Amino acid sequence: MPNTVEIAPAALRALKHRRARRDRAALVAAIDGLAADARPPGSKRLTNTDGLHRLRVGDWRIVYAAIEAEARVVVLRIARRDKVYRGVGRLIPPPGTGA
Repeated sequence: MPNTVEIAPAALRALKHRRARRDRAALVAAIDGLAADARPPGSKRLTNTDGLHRLRVGDWRIVYAAIEAEARVVVLRIARRDKVYRGVGRLIPPPGTGA
């Protein structure tokens, strides 16, 4: 069963502002691939986060949450590798906070 892929507004803005067509095309292809497989080869679970994963696309990283019970993938952040992990713990509230 294919996953529904949602893109957060900040991630969508980052994707639209990619000036290099090649980078943008590779990112879009990787995001489209998440619909078929929420954990494609090369994806890694981020440590100290609640179910976040990252996918490498050249120098870019896609940070996403895979919600298997709902067959849904939410792309939260798209950024260069040197900036993508800043504040990543705040993307999803930690478990037990009631949020």
